[in-house]
Order: sequence, then structure tokens, then C-alpha cells
Amino acid sequence: MNSMKHLKEYILENVDIVNEEDLLGLGDDKKDDKKDDKKDDKSGDDLLDDNKDDKKSGSSSEDKPKDDGQKDEDPEGDDPKDDKGSEPEIDPELKERAEIKFKIWKDGGELANWITDKDGYQKIEYVYKDKEKGITIDFLLGRKDGSWFIWAGKDGAVNYDDQPYKDLETPYFRDAIMNSLDKIQELIKDVKEDPDNWAQYYD
Repeated sequence: MNSMKHLKEYILENVDIVNEEDLLGLGDDKKDDKKDDKKDDKSGDDLLDDNKDDKKSGSSSEDKPKDDGQKDEDPEGDDPKDDKGSEPEIDPELKERAEIKFKIWKDGGELANWITDKDGYQKIEYVYKDKEKGITIDFLLGRKDGSWFIWAGKDGAVNYDDQPYKDLETPYFRDAIMNSLDKIQELIKDVKEDPDNWAQYYD
């Protein structure tokens, strides 16, 4: 009895206890299966990663703009700088009006840019010339009986002793200048439209 007891203790101390799966060899198979599953998972992940890499490489190539040398080009046509039609045409009447400049000679004979309503003057004159049509009109601006008038005649032949052409109906020099522009342009227009009636202004 004692010998059997000692044998049992010896076995328990020196022999590893195995379970039924180890005895049947199932334990190793399961471990191998698990390893194989892990390998399969990794191989599957590798495939997915490859696909991801392909997608990344594909997206980068697709996202790049196609450079076929085709760029947005301005439509063929005239250069805007050379487009004369873009520049507004100047109204001939406005141009004519802007060119009306009176010369003012003060009492002493010196030229002046402006005078006041109380200043004296020797002559205030504007000479209109149209070389193409051969028209010349001499205009004088002056005071008479408290109002400003405008005279018109042949170049160098008109003076303040003649009958005024138009009463500008203002005692103020500034207003007289502005009103005279309208009267001057009216006469120029009439002379151009009816040369027979205004032959004295043609060369």
C-alpha cells in the first residue's frame, strides 16, 4: 500500500497533466486552425490594403487635372485696346461749345482771364472759324443800358456801335458768358444750314 501511494505521488509531481483534447491531438489542431485563421485574416487584410493603395494611387492620378496643354484662352477677336468702338463718341455740339473761349482786353489794353461786374473793358471777343466750310464769325460781348449783349459780324468788321445781335438779359458777367454760348451756337447752326442767307460769314 505504501509503495502504491509513493508511486501516485511521484506521478503527480513529475508528469504533466494533459486534458482530453491534448490526448486526442485536438488541441494542436485548434491552435493550428487559429494560426491559419490569423494568417488568412492577415492575407485578407493585405488584399484590402493593396486595394486601398490602388485606390489612393488611382485617386491621386485621377484628381490631378489633365494637362493636355489646353488652357482657357481668350476668344479670338479684336484686341480690346484696339477696339475704337468702346470709346464714346464726342458730341460735335459739346465739342464746339467747349471751344468757345472769349478773349478779354481790359481798359488798359492788357489781356485778362476774368472781370467783375464793375470792371471796365476795352473788348471781349470770340472768333469762330470753320476752315473746312470756310466760315468765320466775329462775336463781341459787351454791356449796354445795364444789360449784357452779344454782337456778331464779319471778322474784324464788327464793333460796339453796331446793332447787337442778341440781348442776353442779365446784368451779371458770369451769366452773360453762359447765355452767350447758347446764342453763339444757334447762329453757327443757322449759318451752316442756310449759307445763302448768311453769305457774309463765308470766305
